[in-house]
Parts: sequence; C-alpha cells; structure tokens
Amino acid sequence: MAGAAGAWSGSAPSAARILPEEVVVWEILVRLPAKELLRCRAACQSWRRLTSAVDFLLAHHQHQPSLPLVSFSAKDCNKQGYFDKVVDAFDHRLVPAERRRPVLGFRDCRGGRVVLHASCDGLILLSFSARRFQISNPATGQWASLPALVGAHVAGLYPHGSSGEEYRILYWKQRFKGDNPVYYVLTVGSSEEPRCIGLPMASACMKQLFLEGMSPSSSHPPVLLHSCLHSLQVRKRNSLVVFDTVGESFRSMRSPFFDDDWDPYLHEIQGTLRISCLNSVVLKIWVLLDYHKEVWSLRYHVKVPRVGRLYGSFLSSSSYTVVSEKGDMLLFLFNRMFHCDSKGKGLGEFKWESCDPCNAKHLFKESLIRHAFFPRRSSWETPYFLQGLLEHNTKQPW
Repeated sequence: MAGAAGAWSGSAPSAARILPEEVVVWEILVRLPAKELLRCRAACQSWRRLTSAVDFLLAHHQHQPSLPLVSFSAKDCNKQGYFDKVVDAFDHRLVPAERRRPVLGFRDCRGGRVVLHASCDGLILLSFSARRFQISNPATGQWASLPALVGAHVAGLYPHGSSGEEYRILYWKQRFKGDNPVYYVLTVGSSEEPRCIGLPMASACMKQLFLEGMSPSSSHPPVLLHSCLHSLQVRKRNSLVVFDTVGESFRSMRSPFFDDDWDPYLHEIQGTLRISCLNSVVLKIWVLLDYHKEVWSLRYHVKVPRVGRLYGSFLSSSSYTVVSEKGDMLLFLFNRMFHCDSKGKGLGEFKWESCDPCNAKHLFKESLIRHAFFPRRSSWETPYFLQGLLEHNTKQPW
C-alpha cells in the first residue's frame, strides 16, 4: 500500500489529491466514457495501472449506458459524390457537444453497402458489400475478419459461458437460391470450422418460418436474456423464436398480436422483454409480465407527434427507437430526429445541416476489455470502418 500511495502522491494531478484514490478510481473514472478514460490514464502511473486491471474494466463496462447507434451520411459535392459515413452512439440526455460518441467511421462509401449485423458487449459485427465480414471492438481498436460468414444471414451474436472470452454467431446459409436454409454456429477466433446444426426441429407452425430463414439481426436485433436469444420474426407475425445458447435448441414463444401495418421491434429494459410497434398514428409498447407463463401487457399507447404525421409515406421514410423505461422514443424522419415522451409530447428536435441521421437499430455499450481472440496487429493497420474516425474526432464537421 505504501508503494501505491507514493505513486499516487507523486504523479496524480494536484486537483485529484484532495480525494482518496479509491473514490477517484471507483466512483469517477469508472463512469467515464472510454475516450475520456484513456486520456486520464496518461495523468499518472497509478491511474493507468488501476484502470487497466480486469476487475476495473468489467466494472467500467457495466457502468456504461446502452446507447442507440445512429449513422450519419454526408456527401461532398465538390468531390463528385465522395461519401463519408460515421456511426455514433447517441445520448440525447447530454448537451449538444457531448451527445455523439464516435464508434465507426468510413471514408468513401461509394464502393459498397455497409451493414451492421450485431452489437454485443462493446463488440460490433459488420459487413461490406456482403463479402467482407469483420468483428471489432471500436474502443480498443481490435478487429478480426470472419471469412466463414461470406454469404451468411446473421441471426445473432452472443457471449457463451461465464468467462466473457467466448462469443458465438448464429447464422444460416443457402447453397443455392430456393434450397432449404442450413443453420450454423461460429465461435469467434476459433480455428475450427463453424458447427452445422442443420434445420431446426420445430412444430408445424414454426417449420415454415425456419424454411424461409430467421429474420436478420441487422434489421431486427435479437435480445439475450436468461442465456437465450429472443428473436422477433417479421416474416411471420406474432412469432417469437427463442434460441437456447447453451443447449443450442429452438422453441417458440407467445407474443402480442399486431397488424401488418405495424413496425415491431423487440427490446429489453432492466431484465424485462418489451415489444414496441409503430404505425403512422400510434406507438404501442407491450411488457412481458411473466416470462414463464408468457403473459404480455400493453403498457404504453403513445400518440405520434404531429410532425411525424405530416407525410403520407410515413413508414417508408421513418424509423424509431425506444430509449427509456418510461416509453420515451427517438423518431427518425427524413433528415431530422425527434425526442418525445410516452404521452406523445415533443421534448426536442435534433437536426444537422450537412448530413442525414439514420437509425442503425442497435444499442451499443462501450467496453475497454481486450479479447484474446483478436489477432495482434501493427499500429498502422487501420481497417476501413475505423479510417474515418480520426477526422471525425478532430474536426467534427457534422
């Protein structure tokens, strides 16, 4: 302890010496965003050592908020259609200068389509033109290619076991168009081939769903709860598929009824499943009251703000994400984003002059935990999905 105290008194910033080291580390630093924490590590050796420990990194991750990912695209007319895209974690509760946390950044996206397939524990799974699949931790800069996923329809990314070191990907493929899909599980970083689990055995009502293929996680992210991946199937209304990540078995789960013109999403808040559905007039939110008896209750009935009903093609040009337990939502409409409460009252409008915000449909929870399944790389090897972050972080022109 004496050695630690000496390091603290000799190198900590003078303003911090009035507080005990334990308070600074475990009450202040543990709550900082990753970018600010990395800056604080340079302040003294003691902070660097303590904030690099595994127990601190786990606690830091748990203290980070789960924020909606928002993509921003911009076109520079002076460069003949030179497109830039960034993906930020958006915190509507903060002042304008601090609302956007850069996560991904792309330079010149004319060559293909970028798809975000999954976000889990600070890891992001993405693909470029459906040919190049990568998994990355943007906070640490680690990344790896996943060539086995070429041609895959990703259904979910999830942790396996309690160690926090193993992550798996559930996906399906068709050898030829029209063939029955075959389902696989890939262990990230493993040298073994993806494990084929075939076509899931299912009841008659679920068989057709699996033959058509589970809904992609890119558009309808699943929710991990009780070691099971819960996935809302938009091709078959009122269908909720549950994948047991331990036994690798499937089952169905009852869900509320909603009409074809609703836009449903599954999400989880404080350990409870919720399904939200939006049409041009109303947002409805159901809450799962009893997980084992599969009892749902309609909790919120939110009138869409008038600004969202001014356009005839509402659903084709809008999207939303629920951001609080009370039913608050962010509504994306053309190049604007609105914040409203569970009563439909507008609480704020976010607008940018030179870019269009788009709902990425995933939540992101930062993590500075470094995983062994990522290969060691030279510092100059910057992947295409992080190349645009430097300019975004320094200039923030948007």
